[in-house]
Amino acid sequence: MACEEALGVGSLGRRFKDNLNEAFKARGLRPPDWGKPLWQQVHRVHERRKDYVHGRVTQERLFAPVNEAEEAISTIRHAIKDVFERIQQMTPLWVDDDCNPELPQGGMAHGTAIAAGVDPSDQTRVRIAYEFRGREYESKVLPPRTDPEPSMHALQQNILPPITAIRAYRGDHELTHEWNVRMGGT
Repeated sequence: MACEEALGVGSLGRRFKDNLNEAFKARGLRPPDWGKPLWQQVHRVHERRKDYVHGRVTQERLFAPVNEAEEAISTIRHAIKDVFERIQQMTPLWVDDDCNPELPQGGMAHGTAIAAGVDPSDQTRVRIAYEFRGREYESKVLPPRTDPEPSMHALQQNILPPITAIRAYRGDHELTHEWNVRMGGT
């Protein structure tokens, strides 16, 4: 999309390499040298992208390894900078933005909702908790004998930071349900 915006063209997606070359030529500019390491890396990232977009990636590879994702990000950043340099425009600031949505701007709070009439010290109460960055946070305290699964489902659907587990307890310590979560949030 950044290349499309920079070159003022529509979709480059299909036949990306050919379309990018044509977009440069249409502006009277020299296209990228696809024999250079940067553009060879761009080609590899684009090929991997097709696997993800067209559903050819296995479940185990659905989330790329961190080093592979970081390499792809770095490659695309360098390619975007190269494109803007070629058209003699300033690279947009967002290209180097490393803002992590896992770290909300201005801070983050964890709260506990206690159902009306529930004694927080009752050892038969139901507690719903989640794990975020290796620490457990209590989310809800429910009356004894409450089915925890609807609250666990709601938590999984509505929480924004990425979490790794959702648990239900009876009282302070008796674990009754545990769901490992690959990624929470919407």
